[in-house]
Amino acid sequence: MLPLDYKIGDVMKNKKWFIYFVFLLIVLIIFVYTEFSSKYVKKGTGKVFLYGNTDNFVLTIKNSLPITDQVGKTFPWDSTKKDVLGYMEFYVQADTLPYQHEYELYLTDVSSTFSIDPDYIKIYLTDDNDVPINLINSNLVTSYSQLKVAKSDLAGKRLYAGFLGKGEIQKFKLRIWLADTYALIKDDREFSIKINLNTLF
Repeated sequence: MLPLDYKIGDVMKNKKWFIYFVFLLIVLIIFVYTEFSSKYVKKGTGKVFLYGNTDNFVLTIKNSLPITDQVGKTFPWDSTKKDVLGYMEFYVQADTLPYQHEYELYLTDVSSTFSIDPDYIKIYLTDDNDVPINLINSNLVTSYSQLKVAKSDLAGKRLYAGFLGKGEIQKFKLRIWLADTYALIKDDREFSIKINLNTLF
């Protein structure tokens, strides 16, 4: 038979491990929740919603480095290159719909007064597996100015239109860059576009 003080010490030791385990579990749950909830911001029209990793859905590039289409499509993005390549991952989801709705993703120019000519802004849209999506006339890469006018906003440019049913999700990656035909100048210029969503019916 084990002494009483041994049993009490053993119980206290197990209790400390249990409390330590519960504390770590709570910290892990809080971390996972904040990480997931802060990664995507919800924006929508009440029927179809746009989720992205920023609350303003704006991409901005500067006139610092023109690049070719081939490089722009494959250029690895990180925060140190954000002035050269605009990049955003986002998805669209239908919430509790009894039938399919058509939606439109469109871009609006939100640049400052000293902006880059939109003829030199290249647009490239893919799905989440990097499969390109045709934007205009089967051309996978096009300039901002060549995009069709959006149905939702005459000042906007259509990026994509599609249909979603209840619970369906479509994922996208958008890249923008400065065309290699752009002639560098001393003045600093930039171009900013905002991703918008509208349910057409």
